[in-house]
Amino acid sequence: MALLIEPVAGLSLPCLRLSGRIDTTTAPEFQKAIETLLANAAVTKMALDMAKVPYVSSAGLRVLLVAVKTLKPRGGTLTLCGVGAEVEQVLKLSGFQAFLKMAKTPEEAAGA
Repeated sequence: MALLIEPVAGLSLPCLRLSGRIDTTTAPEFQKAIETLLANAAVTKMALDMAKVPYVSSAGLRVLLVAVKTLKPRGGTLTLCGVGAEVEQVLKLSGFQAFLKMAKTPEEAAGA
């Protein structure tokens, strides 16, 4: 299954809406999209709408970690939105919930 990555307009922070699995096949495309946004040093907060992401592998977790490590020195944060139960379990078991912000919607993340 391919990963669809779309920008979400009209928010006070950059946000990408993701649809599909994030695994070893799709992680490079995901990483490129994240890197494109983070190339702008003015970006300190970012959100990912993951409501339609049923699965994240270790390759996907690595991309999230790189994004967090890029934003942290800028005083910024990465917020995951609409995370489903299975992906939330992966984040919990891997310890990622300790340093990722969570929101129900991109709009909530923009207000946070």
